[in-house]
Amino acid sequence: DVKMTTSKMCIMETTEKNNEQFYGKAFATGKATVLGPIEDILVFASMTTEKNTVLNIPIKSSKSIRQNNFVIFTSPKDSTEVLKIEEVDKGNFTLDLDVKATPDATIRVIFDETVGDVITCQGKSDKINLKLNTKGDFNMLGNYEITKGDYLFTLQNIINKKFTIKSGSSISFTGNPYYAQV
Repeated sequence: DVKMTTSKMCIMETTEKNNEQFYGKAFATGKATVLGPIEDILVFASMTTEKNTVLNIPIKSSKSIRQNNFVIFTSPKDSTEVLKIEEVDKGNFTLDLDVKATPDATIRVIFDETVGDVITCQGKSDKINLKLNTKGDFNMLGNYEITKGDYLFTLQNIINKKFTIKSGSSISFTGNPYYAQV
């Protein structure tokens, strides 16, 4: 078992090329426990979002987390040391993450970024549980209350209409994150 506590640490820095389901940069404070052998790793974590966190969720997603076959650990900026573990896909990797979301984090739901068809919001949640693994399972449970947000609706690059999302609006996750109730 490996147990760790983080304080305002970058826990994710990915691009759409790395994972089309979700990507971005996440900073968090919290605790994590890593269990199991390399071929069946389980990570249990409880984190609170920090400033400069941006999570992108493209709706057009078709790629799965199971297609990523690498894990990269990096040291703080003052060091150039990088450890890369290859071919994790021979086993299973499971993440069970409880997130306390703060308005410091931004969520972007992307319909078509080339024309700006994006919902951007900030909000809060006492707990959103994310469970995902390399077998392709991805579930989210919990409620997210929007404190600030907007949506630039575009229709075939002809109609552009900006909507402001009313504070107190919410997103309820009941399993598959792409079927959330807004």
